[in-house]
Amino acid sequence: MQTLLAWILVGLILPAGVGWAGWILDSRLSDDTTLALRFTTGLAFSIGALTLLMMWEGLLNIRYTTVGVAVPFFALMLPGWLLWLRNKSGPMSLTLPTMHTIRQQPMRWSIILLTSIISVAILFN
Repeated sequence: MQTLLAWILVGLILPAGVGWAGWILDSRLSDDTTLALRFTTGLAFSIGALTLLMMWEGLLNIRYTTVGVAVPFFALMLPGWLLWLRNKSGPMSLTLPTMHTIRQQPMRWSIILLTSIISVAILFN
């Protein structure tokens, strides 16, 4: 049961930083360029915030527990999601790419593929 809970938490932790990344990037770049950048930056924010949080818990001699790490982490990530969703003008929608758009921008989609492979490797490490 603990292993299942750990995998579920890792699956939730990896995309948790996308809210902060979306809030930061959506106001500065066009919506067309932020898809890949939003997910890569969100992945970096998630892993960075988690390690920073765990470092400070270790320095303050707070015992590592699932609840003791997950609750503060998600509390740090929640404002980013709220800010990002508040600034979205329309309803959130994810459009899947067509072969035409993939052929037009092969570098962009190769970066998305590489990011997906890295995310899966981190998840199943």
